Amino acid sequence: MIIYNMKKPIDCIGSDCVGVTGDNIAYTQDFYIKGISDDSISYTIHLRFADGSVNSVTPSRVVTDGEGTAISWIIKKNDIFAHGFFEVQIEGRNKAGLVFQTEIAKLYADESLAVEDKEYENPNSETLRLRDEAYSALEEIKGQQEQIAENLNLIEQSDLSLKADKATTLSGYGITDAYTKAETDSALSLKISNEAGSVSTENIADKAVTNEKLANGAVTSMKIANNSVSGAAIVQNQINAGHIINGAVTADKLSDDVKTLINEKAKSDDVNSKLSEKADKATTLDGYGITDGEKAGNKVFGKNEVTDEENNYPSIGYLKNFYYEYSEVDEALSKKADKATTLFGYGINDAYTKQESKNLYGLNISVVFDEKFNPLNYTEAASISAGSFATGNKNIKTAFIAKNLRYIGEGAFANCDNLTDVYIDNPPESITVTSGAIPSTATIHYNADFNDNKNLIASLINLNSKLSKKYDSSNIETGSGELKTTDVNSDKINSASFEYQKIGSYVNVHIYIDFKAFSISNTNQSISLSGLPFVCCNTVNPRELCITSQKKQLAWAIARNSSSLTLLFLNTDLFAENEKLSFSLRYKIE
Repeated sequence: MIIYNMKKPIDCIGSDCVGVTGDNIAYTQDFYIKGISDDSISYTIHLRFADGSVNSVTPSRVVTDGEGTAISWIIKKNDIFAHGFFEVQIEGRNKAGLVFQTEIAKLYADESLAVEDKEYENPNSETLRLRDEAYSALEEIKGQQEQIAENLNLIEQSDLSLKADKATTLSGYGITDAYTKAETDSALSLKISNEAGSVSTENIADKAVTNEKLANGAVTSMKIANNSVSGAAIVQNQINAGHIINGAVTADKLSDDVKTLINEKAKSDDVNSKLSEKADKATTLDGYGITDGEKAGNKVFGKNEVTDEENNYPSIGYLKNFYYEYSEVDEALSKKADKATTLFGYGINDAYTKQESKNLYGLNISVVFDEKFNPLNYTEAASISAGSFATGNKNIKTAFIAKNLRYIGEGAFANCDNLTDVYIDNPPESITVTSGAIPSTATIHYNADFNDNKNLIASLINLNSKLSKKYDSSNIETGSGELKTTDVNSDKINSASFEYQKIGSYVNVHIYIDFKAFSISNTNQSISLSGLPFVCCNTVNPRELCITSQKKQLAWAIARNSSSLTLLFLNTDLFAENEKLSFSLRYKIE
């Protein structure tokens, strides 16, 4: 039987409330358990508040008197999570593992008792801490969703800015480092291929062939096509005996007007006499005694110098500077891509196609949402049927079916009474929707582009990423170790050890200390023990009361940013040899 030494408040009369606690009534609550008087039992006070949060505290004092056990609870602000009625149950546990619990009773905390709900340093306030973490995670998800939407928008804009409008010409695509067909044809028309078998009359401009242009022996019977050179095309006195190889010019190589000229001007019996009157081979106008000819100074070397093609003609340097050779044109054209409509067609390998983007960024998943577009379920399967995805879920409002899902069987959305829209990223002929698969009250949208739902899907992927980082067994670490004391305190402690369990960013540590016989003469004494498994990262230094096996009352404390445990002696006492101290503590490590 348990006795509570408290008075009922006025508004508790007639209820099953057996006590009240508050700043204006009591800081300490006393309990007495009759019929149990065992020094080896350790006690814990369990609390459950109206908002569902729970807490467990260690009694401040436990004393047995032979008939029962007196328990005192010194109330601290972090013990109470909420004002109003709360349930209390005391649990006892002995060394043999025997556990017993008292009946559950109600207490009342009025609003004069301070409740701290912002810093949960109490080891057992995990429920409220997880609630705050959930709120924080939701805010972070919201911010990342906005960032994802912004990034996707930038990607779309960037993709469009790098693409040219469809065109059929170089200028249409803004290409400036290639010749058009007309420009190439014009340039090539000015050149004579080395592969050509002959030179026709239209390939030679009037007066273009001079002494300087033809080396001795350059023109043979293989180089002149039939009827290609007429009398009008030959400058007076420009062809001499030194320019004609014996046998190169025959009757069938001369035009009729040339034949007539030869017949009139030369007879076979005085050809040698006529040739003797010709000038000797020379390399200058002066060498030939020409006084009215145009010297090399009339050649031009730049495009802007061409003013009169009759008197100024291009030099070899000009042709090299302003015209391409065949090989140069071929080389330039070899660097250009053939017209295409795909990335592969242009040989582009550092960009994703539309389908690759869908696959890589998780857009081949089908998702169902509630009325607030919160994702309820998703699948990457190619088919769904009754019971496999959404059957019977009355919270489903909208469904998005990805392109890879090609079969929706009967009953897939059975009893989804609030389903209004099903967006399918396929035309009707690319997916099978059996009769009874989708409620008749829902509208089916075929050919729904993934852009309509990509933000929602991105949110789901982000949420899955968040959930994957939550608790799993790999986050748990256990171990044990020894605590060390300074030489000045070595006469007080036989041994000090600990066992710990690390879960996420918190660690639970159970301390075992075996004292030597010694005395405490004043309450300012303390013992410092180093070697806790982790550095304490609490914002407030953790500190609690603890009691030895001989009922000596102490307090333990850990300084922030340290791994040392300090024992504080609250009274002048005599400690017995092998007197034990055992307690648990919990603190933040990240």
